[in-house]
Amino acid sequence: MDIQQAYDNLAQQGGGILPLTDKIYEIREPLNIHSNNVRIIGSGRKKSIILASACNAIEVTQNDAVLNIEGVTIQTRFPKPLKGIGVLVHPQLTVDLKIQNCEFETMLNAIRYRNHPDPTSLGNIVIRNCRFFKSSTKTPRDHYYDDLPHKVMLWGAKSEDKIFDVSYNEFRKHPKQRKGAIELCIWGDPTNGIGNGPFTLRKGLVIGNTFDGATRECLAVSDHQKFVVAFNDIKDSERVGLYVIRGYRSDIFNNVVRGSAFRGHRLANLRECLWSWNEVYDSGIQDNAKVGVGGMHISYSYNNVVTNNVIKAAKGFAVAINNGSSGNYIANNEIIGDLQGIFVAEDSGENAHDFEGLV
Repeated sequence: MDIQQAYDNLAQQGGGILPLTDKIYEIREPLNIHSNNVRIIGSGRKKSIILASACNAIEVTQNDAVLNIEGVTIQTRFPKPLKGIGVLVHPQLTVDLKIQNCEFETMLNAIRYRNHPDPTSLGNIVIRNCRFFKSSTKTPRDHYYDDLPHKVMLWGAKSEDKIFDVSYNEFRKHPKQRKGAIELCIWGDPTNGIGNGPFTLRKGLVIGNTFDGATRECLAVSDHQKFVVAFNDIKDSERVGLYVIRGYRSDIFNNVVRGSAFRGHRLANLRECLWSWNEVYDSGIQDNAKVGVGGMHISYSYNNVVTNNVIKAAKGFAVAINNGSSGNYIANNEIIGDLQGIFVAEDSGENAHDFEGLV
């Protein structure tokens, strides 16, 4: 079966389900997603395989198109500039992604949907129950390409009435992982500068994902408003474990971070957010912050509630507050281990906290 021809025929006939059987579908040109009425259903991960040996696997090329795919493994073999990507959304498009129960084994990005710096809004996004174990890998000979090697990149504005749900996925650093790769990169439009909005990603869910290693951050969320970032399990980031910046009235809770080389928690440019019931263990072994904080770093942040977190730093201060942070309520946090120092810089404003023995 020619998978592109089958897709095109369904789209022309008004849409429907395109079933993929238990086989390898090798393609020489990207599967072109241009319609909003075709659903691709495979037989399951490792059974139905789309193999792109000399190109990207899937490209979404038309405005208002929908990629609706489940139960498929997506493989690429050709890491040339902007080739070897699993799912590439062409820039300046508003499209929907509904990707469920899929596995990605790609040379470059698994999913790349980047509108920034163009202010075009992202569409509805649902990425659930997928595996990213062999994505953004490095081949024996380096191939350079014009972009960042993040596994899943979702970067652009989003209207409030759009769905944003990236939940219950599994990420694992490959032994040949490219350097500087964020496992899950979710960024809005930072046009107005540091911490001043417009906080364009609205009402999103980032829940229940597991991360086993990263050559940069495991999870980075930026320029968000009324997001829920919860119940994520984050392990062995080579930089910051949980990196949540430039946000307004978002809830970050019940996340567990282990073994981050830099800080465990990074709170920067947050306003009126809830950061509670998170845990961080043994972070900061190679911390790069000038204040030497390995546990939780609060900077440029105002009027947030930071409570009931458990913090164990391997190096540096357990908690540091600086860069004008003020109006925050920081209480009932449990600091364990030998490194229990707290640093509050002179450039901080008034914060309500229950720390004792401040530096």
